[in-house]
Amino acid sequence: MSIGPAFGGGRTFVDATGAPVPLRGPVRRVVASDPSVGALLLEIGAAVVGCAGRLGDVPSVGEARRPDAARVAALRPDAVITGCREGRHDLAQPGTVDALRRIAPVIAVDVARSDGAVARADLRALLGSTGRTGVDPLGELDEEAAAHGLERLGPRAAALVREVARTGRPALLTDDGRAVAAIVDIADYRRLQELVELVRELRLGK
Repeated sequence: MSIGPAFGGGRTFVDATGAPVPLRGPVRRVVASDPSVGALLLEIGAAVVGCAGRLGDVPSVGEARRPDAARVAALRPDAVITGCREGRHDLAQPGTVDALRRIAPVIAVDVARSDGAVARADLRALLGSTGRTGVDPLGELDEEAAAHGLERLGPRAAALVREVARTGRPALLTDDGRAVAAIVDIADYRRLQELVELVRELRLGK
């Protein structure tokens, strides 16, 4: 899930833990928490500037699943990508995620689900606004995607709606890389209604 760029403002991404993760801008430079996540990022064309564990020529930031916060910070990533296990960030030490969040948004992806297909789609949606993957995050809207793709939000949906209401920044919900719904602040919704009504009147005037 990401904030829809067409509405302006920042973006929020709902990761594999079901938590809404506010982003600080376009995601271009990423650090992976382990080689499996890093390999998936490289596969879709992401700029992996660091990885915990060995991943070819990518600079190491510690042992797999044990990223060193200081080494991560030195790389100035736009986001840190981790695996997901049992609905939590797949890190050797749970407290590591708090240290990483002080550096950059931390986003979990489910590498194991559907042989990584879901994680690839989620990562393409995350990176889509940078133009690196060539994926349009607004994609095709269809009822089938809307019907079965948002269960991951679960009880976190209320938190997401409150975040939209608090910040005034709309959220674009994606499923397998396809946009399926948008959540907007009530003020934005009313402005959109007014705009639609104005366009309707202009067309009738013609």
